Amino acid sequence: MRRALALACLLTLAACAPAAVPSVGGGAVAVVDPSDGGRAFLSATWGEYSKVAFYAGSLDAYDLVLRVSGDGLRINTPEYCRVDVRDILCTVPQLPAGRNFVLPMRGSRLSAVATYKRASGSTHRAQVRQ
Repeated sequence: MRRALALACLLTLAACAPAAVPSVGGGAVAVVDPSDGGRAFLSATWGEYSKVAFYAGSLDAYDLVLRVSGDGLRINTPEYCRVDVRDILCTVPQLPAGRNFVLPMRGSRLSAVATYKRASGSTHRAQVRQ
């Protein structure tokens, strides 16, 4: 009985997962690329201390590139990120299934775009905006 109830709850939550590219002023948002069978997602929490997170989903993600833009950007992940003109570009060669990459930051008018590949060679993209 417990398993059936837990499964029903999980299926209900999965059905409510957003699939659009939202734009919000504050709060939290998550985006799933509907063409990705691994169900990776990009999420963001906006506020005084913002963060963007990429979750690999049920399959490994390869060649993850996370481009963050905005005004007054500040981050604290120098081993993966570098400045690219006015944006911050973070690259992660491989993110195993079930793992995530979290990027804490400060700034305003923030936008993040994640591009990644799967082992099959397919490329996927997700974007969030403040």
